[in-house]
Amino acid sequence: MSDKALYKFVEGLWAMSEKDGLPPWERCTVDGIVGTGPVNAKTGKAYRGSNWLWLLMNGVDYAAGAKQWKSLGVTSIDRSQVLWILAPSRWITREDVSGTKHRFPIGWRGVKVYPHSAVKGWTPPAKPDVVPVDPIDAAEALIAAMPNAPAVSFSDHATTGSYAPTLDAVTMPLRDHCRSAEHYYKTYLHELAHSTGHASRCKRDLTGFSGSHEYSREELVAEFTAAFLAMRCGIHDATRENSAAYIKSWRRFIAQDPKVFLSAVADAQKAAEYIAPEASAEKSADTNAA
Repeated sequence: MSDKALYKFVEGLWAMSEKDGLPPWERCTVDGIVGTGPVNAKTGKAYRGSNWLWLLMNGVDYAAGAKQWKSLGVTSIDRSQVLWILAPSRWITREDVSGTKHRFPIGWRGVKVYPHSAVKGWTPPAKPDVVPVDPIDAAEALIAAMPNAPAVSFSDHATTGSYAPTLDAVTMPLRDHCRSAEHYYKTYLHELAHSTGHASRCKRDLTGFSGSHEYSREELVAEFTAAFLAMRCGIHDATRENSAAYIKSWRRFIAQDPKVFLSAVADAQKAAEYIAPEASAEKSADTNAA
């Protein structure tokens, strides 16, 4: 894609993100997908981090605190089955460039939870039907060809994709848990785009906290990159509105500085050409032929 065509493409997404009536952004997985556990029975949310690993090692599918279980109407709790997890005890508040405040934990305390096997009088919610999602060959080929790719794992506990810079590792949900193959691969490309910011690749600043200027810019870089590559795979039309909705959620953080938009597009082009080197080769060939 030539520079001119690329900027026109991004401007189209940017303009779409401004439109009224744009459907809200959706995660790639279908509603209700939380994997096989461990999940908080009260909130319906999967446990995270070391709590997730600890409960998983103990064979827990659903767990909750005593008060949470009682609010769900359980008739008894076998308190001998207690397990301890960590919960935040102290928080700090930071303000991002838009003035929005965000809270971050800086202290932790032990909290008692009880697994589903310890209670009586509660039935787990039915999980949504999972319909097999077929792979898209063009997307699979593009992903497989990425040089110096990060480690990738697939988890039935994941409700969306994620990238951990310190581990240089991508985690993806199962393809069959996703709304469509297009949503799955678009998310996969988004996380691979984040991985290009690693020091061993394009070396971008990946240290920003959620809501910060740096974090917001990186999310735009990743989404622009994923959109470029989705077009190459033939899946952009099916995910265009969702991309625009995602961009809309981050654009307010850089609206005051147009230069940030231009630099994000430039970094997205570098990231796309890193993941799919043939795109850079095609661009050079087009330039030489002109």
